[in-house]
Amino acid sequence: MRSPLPRHLLLLLLALLLAPQTWAQEGRGKHFGIRKVERLHLDDVHAGRDQEHFVELYLRALTASGQPAELLPPWPLEIREDDERIDPSKIEVTPLEETGQGVACVLAIDVSPTMERPFEQAKKAALRFLDRLQPTDHLAVVSFAGEPEVVAPFTASLSAKRAQINALQVDSESLSTRLFDGVYLALQQIRDTPDLPRRSFVIVFSDGGDSGSVHGFDAAVDLSKGDESEPRILVFAIGYRQFGGRGLDVLERLAEQSGAEFLRASSTILLQGFYEDIWHQMMQSYVVRFPSKMDGESHNVQVEISGQVEGRTARYPDYPTLIWPYLLTIGLLGLLIAGVLHGLQRRSAGQLVAMEPGQSHRSFPLQKGPNRVGALPDNDIVISASAISRNHAVIHVNGSRVEVEDLGSTNGTFINDKPVRTSPLRPSDRIRFGDVELIYTR
Repeated sequence: MRSPLPRHLLLLLLALLLAPQTWAQEGRGKHFGIRKVERLHLDDVHAGRDQEHFVELYLRALTASGQPAELLPPWPLEIREDDERIDPSKIEVTPLEETGQGVACVLAIDVSPTMERPFEQAKKAALRFLDRLQPTDHLAVVSFAGEPEVVAPFTASLSAKRAQINALQVDSESLSTRLFDGVYLALQQIRDTPDLPRRSFVIVFSDGGDSGSVHGFDAAVDLSKGDESEPRILVFAIGYRQFGGRGLDVLERLAEQSGAEFLRASSTILLQGFYEDIWHQMMQSYVVRFPSKMDGESHNVQVEISGQVEGRTARYPDYPTLIWPYLLTIGLLGLLIAGVLHGLQRRSAGQLVAMEPGQSHRSFPLQKGPNRVGALPDNDIVISASAISRNHAVIHVNGSRVEVEDLGSTNGTFINDKPVRTSPLRPSDRIRFGDVELIYTR
């Protein structure tokens, strides 16, 4: 008798048979086909950032299947400002992930009773998405069913966001799914939080349909588009198909109107891949810069790549026109200041930067020798908070070596969420005294 095929060979054969069908149904075929630009999105026109006489464009160049198309020099794009062509030699093109600007993202998760079946897999996919975040990225979490709720604001620590996602439960008693209100609340988190990166988006996961929302479809779309001075907030929608897929058309229209993608999940196995696709599309989007006059007027900017054309109107800030004789002086002075600052930075022991809800960043420069931390005013670094001991800790700076020592404080000292008695301090480490979190930079 002929022995049957080994189990692993049978599984491999089944995967090969099903793979083409899955790619065709989900339209993901990431590694196949020619990466020709067939879809162009000009998401944002930002003029005069940091008082510069430059216009900054945020755009996505995509293939027909929605995958990022790589732009290589010489850049295959043409830019017109009020119908006047911009000199290609003055155009700078940089992938977003190379700019260091980061992104702002809100995860909006449906917790209504109909989501019970895919819910645990949805949480796992969201937690894996958090693993991709860099220190310059900002994330918040919103849940919605009967009442939308900010589960984790932008100001929460990454560990707190993980804990909140893990703790999410289906609201089995809810009789409504306020989808539009949930999306509206997610968009509000971005619109109402200052100093976030311009590249911003929402990922909403739901089985579709809305009941009981105060804000309608149009209100959510208008908030995502913003005005001439605001960036467009993309709303990526992952629709879980059940009950024949009824209600998913609402999610699809919401994503389309915001300029983003709709991804139909016929199985929870696809969720992680969808989150990865969205992240890849954002990181492989582009920041394009060119010089222009900041005159306080509205201007139309048009981009063309491979026959695809996208335009947007934006109001530029009103900055004084630079005069060439003074420009040279300013340039030389800038070089001198930069040299001085560079020298000072080389001698600097670094600083602690505090991230406090509702406040601007505060920084505490470190000096050579001991730097005492505590609530009493005679400390070198004074932090007035209920969880901070009077003499909480000391940071020792000895040349390039920086070390933190807890002084027997009541609420402890933590490095990257781990309690320590003494520990070396490295750039980008998160140090927490009680409930006050700071980041060490150098």
